[in-house]
Amino acid sequence: MSGLRVRRAPVADWYVEGEDSAVMVGATVVVLSALATAVLEILDAERTAEDGWVAATVVTAGLVERFGEPEGLDVHATTAGVLADLAEQRVVETEQRPGPAAG
Repeated sequence: MSGLRVRRAPVADWYVEGEDSAVMVGATVVVLSALATAVLEILDAERTAEDGWVAATVVTAGLVERFGEPEGLDVHATTAGVLADLAEQRVVETEQRPGPAAG
């Protein structure tokens, strides 16, 4: 997950009820679980760059802080999977930054 970064995609509306939420992406409503809702909340809280990009490792740390370590799962791989699912739904955008050259 090294070099992966993420930002919220433009959404028409975001409705939060309890820990769950729904976003309107274009003409499609996407219902989000508590985990996916937390990702968006973390992105809003942690974005410092003007363009809104946040390192995926920051999202991972925020999810672990909120929900704890998932037993028997790699937190970075799990976060990458959640981010990929959200990107597929056009809720977030992801970008892989090149890492340092091997030498």
